[in-house]
Amino acid sequence: MGNKLPTPPLHSTHDENAASDSSVATDSDDASNGSDEVDLEAEGEEAALLTNGPAYYDMFLDLEEEECVKPKVKKRRGAKGVVYYQNEQGQLKEIQEPYEAYKDHLEELKQSSHFERWKEGKTDCVGRPAAPLSLLLLTALRYLGRGWTFDDLSEATAISEEVIRVFFHRYIEVGSTTLFQKYVLAPTTLEHANQQGNEYAMAVLAGAVGSMDAPHVLCHKMKRKLRQSHLGFKLNGTAKTYNLVCNHRRRILSTTTGHPARWNDKTIVKFDSVVMGLFNGDNLADVPFELYKYNERGEITKREYRRLGFLLTTVITNGLPLFHRTRVPLAGSK
Repeated sequence: MGNKLPTPPLHSTHDENAASDSSVATDSDDASNGSDEVDLEAEGEEAALLTNGPAYYDMFLDLEEEECVKPKVKKRRGAKGVVYYQNEQGQLKEIQEPYEAYKDHLEELKQSSHFERWKEGKTDCVGRPAAPLSLLLLTALRYLGRGWTFDDLSEATAISEEVIRVFFHRYIEVGSTTLFQKYVLAPTTLEHANQQGNEYAMAVLAGAVGSMDAPHVLCHKMKRKLRQSHLGFKLNGTAKTYNLVCNHRRRILSTTTGHPARWNDKTIVKFDSVVMGLFNGDNLADVPFELYKYNERGEITKREYRRLGFLLTTVITNGLPLFHRTRVPLAGSK
């Protein structure tokens, strides 16, 4: 074996509690012995970046495509929300955006007129070069994906907190408008619907093109007048709730804007144009699909339907008559 170095804990300069607990929950026998070492010869360049590289290199690592085969999601104790996958060599790695996707996303930002002040060659009011857009994009992704603060990001990138804050608000504005309309696409044609429903058909749920639920997202520093309406039953603090539709590959197909967490799912779904389009028959109303059923003689026959739907969780399916037309029909159901 090659030289071994201890694995640096995530956010080692930001969270002492997370650093003190470096154990990893895993099903493999090798991890059960409590080893926290990284084989430099096996890891190569990535391990060197983790142990010796500047802090901003730790914000993003290029993961090879073959390492993502058959991912097994793991969580690290002491760092809530940090998710890892296990590659074929049994090594635990942090799930991150593929590097090629990051470069494509960076090009989108460079072409956008919303980020002119941070493009290459721009300077501030005293003539200093603007912060690089490539690092600012990483700060936004780290803020959203790992919950870092602007102070954390400033220490990791040597960019001031105010610059990161201003960029982040601009990035959120562009993401909720331009990028949302480009990437969050609900099925409106037969071809698009069939692309989303393959996994459901394999699971004997023909006619389903997505899964729907109303998740809650914490929203701190809520105005006092709005506090009561934003206290829901899922989380302890004030939150927003969204009606979200995704396929079985975890791609979001549609979502509403945020609403008070006190609102129940029967109310939230009325603001979802995609679901209401299916309910009213304005979208994908005449798409045929077949389900199998037993006839009176016990023989398996086919029954044709002509309305697609979403697979709902039991939480929002039970007792809600509104979803009768949007639920995936079962053989023999009315």
